[in-house]
Amino acid sequence: MKNRTRAHRKPTIQEIARIAEVSRGTVDRVLHERGDVNPQVAERVRQVASDLAYAPNRAAKALKYSSKPKLVSCILPISNREYFDQVAIGFARAARELSDMGISVETERLDCDDEGTLIEAIRRRCSMEEGLAGGGDATVAGLILTAPDTEPVRDAIDCVIAAGVPVITLNSDITECGRLCFVGQDLKRSGLVAAELLSKMLRGAGRVVAVTGNLVYQAHTDRVVGFQRGVELWGRLLDVDVRESFGTYEGTISCLEAAFRQAEEEHAEIVGIYMATGINEACIDFLVERNLVGTVRVVTNDNTRSIRRALEAGIVDYTICQDPEHQGYTPLKLMYEYLFHNTAPLLEWYQSPIKIVGASDVVDTDD
Repeated sequence: MKNRTRAHRKPTIQEIARIAEVSRGTVDRVLHERGDVNPQVAERVRQVASDLAYAPNRAAKALKYSSKPKLVSCILPISNREYFDQVAIGFARAARELSDMGISVETERLDCDDEGTLIEAIRRRCSMEEGLAGGGDATVAGLILTAPDTEPVRDAIDCVIAAGVPVITLNSDITECGRLCFVGQDLKRSGLVAAELLSKMLRGAGRVVAVTGNLVYQAHTDRVVGFQRGVELWGRLLDVDVRESFGTYEGTISCLEAAFRQAEEEHAEIVGIYMATGINEACIDFLVERNLVGTVRVVTNDNTRSIRRALEAGIVDYTICQDPEHQGYTPLKLMYEYLFHNTAPLLEWYQSPIKIVGASDVVDTDD
């Protein structure tokens, strides 16, 4: 019985020190990342701790970090609210898991299409009193955001990084800046999948309207590029009409009205719609109000409540999902590892999966 009890007791710092042949103070410095320790010695201590399945006391860590938590700020768009609400759920879940590990989290939703508003929000968080060009002391330890890929935004992000604040992008990437990594879907492939679905459903000639959001977002541009490539591969008889809606309900309705009006003037038939933007409710309402349900094939993005209802009602044929909670949860976890353990992300791009959802995935199978 004594041996069984001994085998299941928690390992101690003193035991790690004895096996690693170092002092308890050295073990403490290695495990809590305090002070300089020879890298080879530190690695030996960490290996012994791992072999013994040593787990630091979370309450002690909470006490250690309570006086100096590191603030991580997340900026999300106000557009496509239902989707980014799901992103925020993932972000909140990671924040709860890290709540006693020295992380303080804030989230703000703002009009990221407004370049000035976005840059001001970044500047305000980082307290750059001399302006973005002049640098300054940062009040946040890390920044996670979805933003348009424009030169002023890239410059703002690079200035933040120069001030010592690491940045992770999510959902829509900004590649030409010094961000740590990107968490999001391969949206060119998502557009490619949408083109394959529509092309194989239609099997003939006609016009397909691709409604996208603001093309200054890399996410929207990538979807359109992928969709056009897919039509070249599988729907060569289809004519693609790309319409930029700027991510608003009214803008999406206007795009669809203009597309159908132009098609009528040109004696062309619109046979399909690809909703490459998140304002799917506008497309659904447009089709219902104009009695086009069943006559126009529709592929959308995301798995929101309105999309699931539209799938069940036969208004939408398929939707391409991208796991928004993953896009919220993963960046904060990566930021924590970077800030507290100096562990850079192993990947430049953490991909969200592509999942095709149809009516059979949402209908009630109960009798």
